Amino acid sequence: MGGLQPIPASAYNVAAQLLALKAGVDDHEPSARVHLRDGLWVTLRAARIGAAGPLPDDRDIAVTIEVTLPRERADVFARAYGRDLAAR
Repeated sequence: MGGLQPIPASAYNVAAQLLALKAGVDDHEPSARVHLRDGLWVTLRAARIGAAGPLPDDRDIAVTIEVTLPRERADVFARAYGRDLAAR
């Protein structure tokens, strides 16, 4: 496809989580933190965009990708090791 990069699986995952949340299948937020390389982490979030058509779910889904802040990474690591940083 003319040099276009494939859409990362993590973008599809957060979009699917948004659909699951709206369908009442799951109550987790449509977001994910992903380690790319050399200590670089990004956060992906999915949301509906645009004007609603006849059905609210007719709107497109956008996935944003932003650099994950150090504090957000610390929370991920703390949960992975069974610690709650908010309790401190």
